[in-house]
Parts: sequence; structure tokens; C-alpha cells
Amino acid sequence: MSNFDFWDTYERIVGHDYMCHREITLAYGEVLRRSRTHSVLDLGCGDASVFVRASRGLPVAHYRGVDQSEDAIGRAERHLSLSGDVPFDLVCRDLMGFVENHRGARYTDIVLGYVLHHFSLPEKRKVLHRCRELMESEGTLFLFDVARRAGETSYAAYHERLCREIDGNWDGLSIDERSVVKEHIRQWDFPEGVDETRKLIEEAGFEKVSLRFRDAAEFYVVFAATRG
Repeated sequence: MSNFDFWDTYERIVGHDYMCHREITLAYGEVLRRSRTHSVLDLGCGDASVFVRASRGLPVAHYRGVDQSEDAIGRAERHLSLSGDVPFDLVCRDLMGFVENHRGARYTDIVLGYVLHHFSLPEKRKVLHRCRELMESEGTLFLFDVARRAGETSYAAYHERLCREIDGNWDGLSIDERSVVKEHIRQWDFPEGVDETRKLIEEAGFEKVSLRFRDAAEFYVVFAATRG
């Protein structure tokens, strides 16, 4: 399946709400409404659709999205241009390279959306530490991701449970699409548990870490935290 096909499939996943994007968007909107005018850094921005929906009518001074996929960046540009609400720029670069080398600008809000689980544990720590360094005082981290359930001690156990969920309930995708998604999960998904994710955020120096959402099937999680 080509990268273009992957993003078509992902849009169908979002449309069917298989990964709880509606709840994520609501939680993100609540976080944005709590505070001042925003400058947003969206790491792993994808097509920027979560930000576009969550930020409608809110005071966002500037949005910067970063993603390594040229296709995702193209889709993000279209979504942001059509919304017309927010000045933006987009960077096509791998997340780790961006956070390690970015200097200068600081942001009131940093988003990590369905991306941290692609990294090893040391890399997750590095990304979160750099997020804090790139954030203004009292800024907000908004993190949504996959997470293992309590007692799920291996990535493989999580992979198999989520793959069973896809086979049983993601009937809005074709068999081929489900196969590609499952292969992606087995190759690239390395999620921590909920408590472990909270600890990583706290160890990076963030405060007021709050769990904003956990789905009933215990696949997805949303955290918000502030830079002390």
C-alpha cells in the first residue's frame, strides 16, 4: 500500500472514530479554551485535522506542524488553508531530528499526538525533555497516544489485543487495509502503560499531569500537563 493509500485509510479510521478522535478533539478543545492566546507546536501533526477541529474560534496566534510524511504535510496544508483561521507553517522532518536541533522559538502549547509510542523508552524521555525546553513557562503539553492496559507486560500482548479489536470491529476498512494497519502496529507500536506514561511526563519536569481520557477498551489515552 502506498503512503497516499495509508493516509486515505487513516482518514477512514478517523471518520469511523476507531481511535477515539472525537473524544481527543473535545479534550484538546477544553485545554485550549482554558488559557491565553496560543502558539502551537504540533509534533507528528499528520493531516492537522485534530487541531483544526479543536481550535475553531479560539485565539491561536500561530501553528507549526511537524511531520516526516510529505503526504501528511500536504493534507495538513489543505486543511489549515481551508479553515483560514490561523497563521501556520509546516515542517517536513522527522520528529527527533526537529526537537534535537530546533532553537529559538518557544511555544505555549506542544502537542504529541499518536507519535510517542513509535520511539524507544530512552527516546521517549528525550522527546519529552526537549518538549519542556521548547515550551514557555506555564505552557501546556497535550499528549494523546496508545497505551497498554494494567498487567499487559509486553508489547506483543498489546499488539495481539489491538489486532483482535481491529479484526472484530473495524469493519469500515477492507481486509487489505486492516492487514496493513495490523502490520504497522506490530512493526512500529511500542506503547507504555498509563502509569508509566504519566511517570515519563513527570520525570521530564512537567507538573499538574492529568489524565483527561481513557477509553473503555483501554487502548487510548489523553494527558495534559503544564511546564512549571
